[in-house]
Amino acid sequence: RALGITSSLPIEDRYSISKTYCLASIRVLMGGRAAEDIVFGQFNSGASSDLKRSTQLAHKMVCEWGMSELGPITFGGDDEVFIGRDFTKMRDFSEETASAVDREIHRICEEAYRDAKALLERNLPVLKALAEALVERETLEAREIDSIISEVGGPDLLPPRPTPDVKRPPLLTPELSVPKETKPAQPVSDAPEMAPDGAVPETA
Repeated sequence: RALGITSSLPIEDRYSISKTYCLASIRVLMGGRAAEDIVFGQFNSGASSDLKRSTQLAHKMVCEWGMSELGPITFGGDDEVFIGRDFTKMRDFSEETASAVDREIHRICEEAYRDAKALLERNLPVLKALAEALVERETLEAREIDSIISEVGGPDLLPPRPTPDVKRPPLLTPELSVPKETKPAQPVSDAPEMAPDGAVPETA
């Protein structure tokens, strides 16, 4: 059971993700385990979910998206075989290739962990301030985290925030312009105009 939960919402809609974004996400997931190592000198089971998610993301980078040293190649098919109570994917590569895939996934996770630990070690006052704020408030939102980081470590530590695009209405060309709605013309009648109720018609 996790002792804390970190959730993040995308700042903007993403239709695809880059290798840089994936590596940064894995570093974030490794932050809790790295903090345990720095502060307590040992690990507990609290980071199990983060480790699982980081491994899954690294696996997708290597096997599905071609974001590794193994090159722009995908490994494994979409076919599934039922074995016991679990479904397992068909493997269409050799044991040697499987070992290379395992090593690459391990390398990505290990490097992300080292980067996360080095970043926290360079900013121990910020780590301590965030931990104390969590103990006091139990929950921190993004703006509160940014405020603590900026106050203790300086604004340079804050990641750049993308400015939202201002969506403007498309310009209409004359060919595509929408005609204004026009009222239908009133029919012309030969009948004499009726006077309003109570009015006396004029006589010649």
